[in-house]
Amino acid sequence: MLTAITEKPFLLGLLLLFACLGQIHQTCAQSADEASKSDASAIQRTESRFATWIADAPAGPRRLIELGEVTFQIDDKALAREKKIGLTRFHVRGDYRFRYATTPPKFDPQTNEFSTKVSVKVSWTDVEMTHEIVLASDFQPKDPWKSPLLQHEFDHVSCSTDPRLRIVIKESFGAPFRFEHRWTPDENSPPKNSSTSKSTLAKSAIEQIEQKIRDTLTERIKEIERIIQLHYDRLDQKTRSGQIAISDRLDFFEPFYSAKTLEEMEFADFNQSAIAKKLDAAVNGDKPRGTKDDEALSIGKEAPWKEHYQWNSLP
Repeated sequence: MLTAITEKPFLLGLLLLFACLGQIHQTCAQSADEASKSDASAIQRTESRFATWIADAPAGPRRLIELGEVTFQIDDKALAREKKIGLTRFHVRGDYRFRYATTPPKFDPQTNEFSTKVSVKVSWTDVEMTHEIVLASDFQPKDPWKSPLLQHEFDHVSCSTDPRLRIVIKESFGAPFRFEHRWTPDENSPPKNSSTSKSTLAKSAIEQIEQKIRDTLTERIKEIERIIQLHYDRLDQKTRSGQIAISDRLDFFEPFYSAKTLEEMEFADFNQSAIAKKLDAAVNGDKPRGTKDDEALSIGKEAPWKEHYQWNSLP
């Protein structure tokens, strides 16, 4: 009897426990589902807010949005890491092609290596600048286009869409270059007295040469990104990251991407003389001799640099 009396409450207790656990699981599932719906709703509200901003943007910022392919993001953690209240990220993308020629391979018996000199020509077919403006979740000004913070972030966009930067990119990235490639012989190596055709080079040598070309062009893009970031840093230093307005915008932005500024920033010497001539024409409004197009005055549909930096002026 004692055993029967003891087992019955125990079984009832297990049933009650399972029922409670089931209820807790159901409650947790409902809470997670509600949180997910809440997050989705918050994202929709944020996207709607940004869409309204873009739709209501004045003509100048709207041109920068289109030119710089600007998107907005909310990221409180990123801002906390950078100790900023706003942040602009830029990305340089482009399509390019290259052609190269090689000299006849020579064999050096002392080093047991073949060598060839490689001449490379580059054509930059397209360049694209994209931007992400990162803001805090509590940044909800009544009129965003009168906000000094938003103007500051769009000044960053102005820096990386400056028409003079296009000249720097085209002349530096597209500058021809040469290098010597050396490799040890293998069973696929050509004879010592091979012709000038690239087809006579070993397949492995061709792959290595083309990889060196791509590596060089990657470094050039990194160098361009470094120069853009240094101009961003100058803007932040001048304005204390947007806390101080720029009194004379044209005076401040005039030295940007000038030959002198590039020299101060130790910009890699890809083709400085060509850059200097065209930048001088872009700043002074004179078309250099021998220029076949108007890129020094206006790059594509972009305005000259003075008008460019007025697009983002607050009224």
